[in-house]
Amino acid sequence: MITQQLLFLEQGDHRLHLRYISPKEPTDKPPVLLVHGFIENGRIFYSENGKGLACFLARAGYPTYVLDLRGRGLSTPSVKVTQDHGQFESITHTIPAAHQYIFERHQKPVHWMAHSWGGVLLASALNRFPALCQQVASQVYFGSKRSIHS
Repeated sequence: MITQQLLFLEQGDHRLHLRYISPKEPTDKPPVLLVHGFIENGRIFYSENGKGLACFLARAGYPTYVLDLRGRGLSTPSVKVTQDHGQFESITHTIPAAHQYIFERHQKPVHWMAHSWGGVLLASALNRFPALCQQVASQVYFGSKRSIHS
């Protein structure tokens, strides 16, 4: 059995949704942060009825957090309302804030996992803020791009 909790981080005019999917029993395992791709939201990793990677990780004993980037999923305001939802904001504000919240809550390095463009954003955040490297336990990216050509 797992539980799901809606958490919200305030960031100026933005309210970031960070879903916490917790194991049934208290655990000593490090937390996991999951970040979605460009045209998705965090629902790619979980469902309300306990399906998906995030729920699987929580059942395995890992405290799991799924981030909705600015304007996506339950994060507000929506993309249609304002334009400060870009990569720069994700890399310099959203991801570091979510990571710091999780790190401070658990006092352990955080496993980072991402799908598609979320992997590029996570890697970019580490490149911009190398001090975070000591607080990241591992990185796993599914279908992340190394370059895009049009």
